[in-house]
Amino acid sequence: MKNSIQISTDHSIYFLEPNEVLYSKGFSKRSTLYLVNGDFLGVPLNIEEVEALLKGKGFIRSHKNFLVNRNHIKLILMENQCSLLLSNNEEIPLSADGRIRVMKSIDSESFKSI
Repeated sequence: MKNSIQISTDHSIYFLEPNEVLYSKGFSKRSTLYLVNGDFLGVPLNIEEVEALLKGKGFIRSHKNFLVNRNHIKLILMENQCSLLLSNNEEIPLSADGRIRVMKSIDSESFKSI
């Protein structure tokens, strides 16, 4: 539990390893964390608060309302509207600013020409 994060919901406190979280989606003053095992947790935090909680844990803001675990990015789709394909085959929106953040985070020669 050295690297675990504490996530409080309305009724429980969870201790999760960062890699158990695929992504978070924000809705106004609440967010939902989507987990690798298919579960999800509704939390009383906006996306900015979730981002602060996960800072330094490998998460990237891909879009205004999405925070993605970098370790679960499987593919960057550059057709029409850009998006990310995650390890669970779910597609997440990627804004222009989010694309820059993702590319900087990946920091790989193979993506420098994109």
